[in-house]
Amino acid sequence: MDPQCSPTQLKLRTFTFRLLNFANNTPAKRRQ
Repeated sequence: MDPQCSPTQLKLRTFTFRLLNFANNTPAKRRQ
């Protein structure tokens, strides 16, 4: 976690984390 991270980047990271978390909960993960 970078202390210099701006609120915009933080929101983007949260969005990306949720997106990846959602993708990991799908059967598509088994293909990888």
